[in-house]
Amino acid sequence: GATGAKGDTGAQGPAGPTGAASTVPGPTGPQGPAGTFPPGTVAGEMNYWNGTAWVTVAPGTNNQNLTFCNGVPTWGPCPAVLPTLTTTAVLDITNFSASSGGAVTSNGGAALSAWGVCWSTSANPTLANSFLQNTVSSGSFRSALSGLTLNTTYYVRAFPSNSSGTAYGNEVTFKTLATNPSILTYTPSNVTGSTALAGGYNIYDGGSAVTAKGVVWSTSTGPTVALATKSNDGTGTSSFTTTVPSLSPVTRYYIRAYVTTSFATAYGPEISFLTTANPPTLSTVAISSITSTSASSGGTITSDGLGSITAKGVVWSTSTQPTIALSTKTSNGSSNANYTSSITGLAPVTKYYVRSYATNSGGTGYGAEVSFTTLAGLAVLTTSNATSITITSAILGGEVTNEGGAAVSEKGVVWNTLTAPTVSNNKQATGTGLGAFTTSVTTLTRNTKYYVRTYAINASRTSYGPEITFNTLP
Repeated sequence: GATGAKGDTGAQGPAGPTGAASTVPGPTGPQGPAGTFPPGTVAGEMNYWNGTAWVTVAPGTNNQNLTFCNGVPTWGPCPAVLPTLTTTAVLDITNFSASSGGAVTSNGGAALSAWGVCWSTSANPTLANSFLQNTVSSGSFRSALSGLTLNTTYYVRAFPSNSSGTAYGNEVTFKTLATNPSILTYTPSNVTGSTALAGGYNIYDGGSAVTAKGVVWSTSTGPTVALATKSNDGTGTSSFTTTVPSLSPVTRYYIRAYVTTSFATAYGPEISFLTTANPPTLSTVAISSITSTSASSGGTITSDGLGSITAKGVVWSTSTQPTIALSTKTSNGSSNANYTSSITGLAPVTKYYVRSYATNSGGTGYGAEVSFTTLAGLAVLTTSNATSITITSAILGGEVTNEGGAAVSEKGVVWNTLTAPTVSNNKQATGTGLGAFTTSVTTLTRNTKYYVRTYAINASRTSYGPEITFNTLP
């Protein structure tokens, strides 16, 4: 109708089509908004209101069914749309596989041509990623996912396809399992009475990062990381060695390497080892009986280290910290008893360093170092026969042929009317050092027998030459 103050009511809709078995009156057309009902152009047209405007439906053909597709009148069957489905939960998760599927809620009005699941390590997987087409039960199905990477997060969507295309269900996620890590144990080496060197190698992380590795040990079999007696040697899969501390001597230990990931803790093969005895402990006896070529020392044993002592003695050198690798040592048996050692073959006026030692299966222990200096040796002299003898004088002398390892600071002759004269009797100095010397003695008594020796003083030691005699004239 024409537009008035208030819009006219739209026209009555045309009668419905004739059914195959009976004639059914067409439904009454809806009342359109005032003044908006479209005019017809050909017999048999229909109009419907889509919520915004009138839409014209062209006439159908004889014996054609009128179908409402989502509320829209359509001649013939509804056109196909994308199917719909839900993705089912992921099950049967392992290190490298899982299963998922879908439940089809609508085929979209057309037969399904394909269905299955697709997956990826990124969100919203499609058929451009990994997918598996299922050939069983297009209504509800489950598919196996294989070839996965362990310890990895995956995104999964089920899909169906029909003539309108491919649709995807809701996305679900899961993570493949990691596998147990593994490690091998190094055989302990450098074993002593208190330490050993151990470690692990050929470390496999099982797909998870290594968060800890080390060795664990005990005097009982099967040690675990629950014990305090373990090392922590970092992370990663590199091989490692570590010193096992604070062991007891002559004790059997059981040791395993371990590796820990977020998935599990694994242990290497268990290996046992026996600690040795500890080296003996002892002190060095103070030096005594020092001469120019010898001295005396020894050792006092305070502990055998739980091992039988196989050797003991003292070792010396002109350098500090002498060891038994030197030939300058004594051997004083193999018992636990304290001992005294004679140190010989020394050089005069020389400083020496001495340590006592004792050896058992655990090694060699040393006492504290002591030092001393040998004395000078006696100088070597000859005494010459007296010459130019008068009633009150004579020429006496001799020779220093060896200073005895220390410089001769004084030399000369001594005499007396008794045998074996010394510097505390009559003496006359003639110089220093090596060499021959003579001196004139003028304070003698007539017609008297005298005993004469040469002398030499070095490093506060006095030595004498052979004794000679002579008589002054009457």
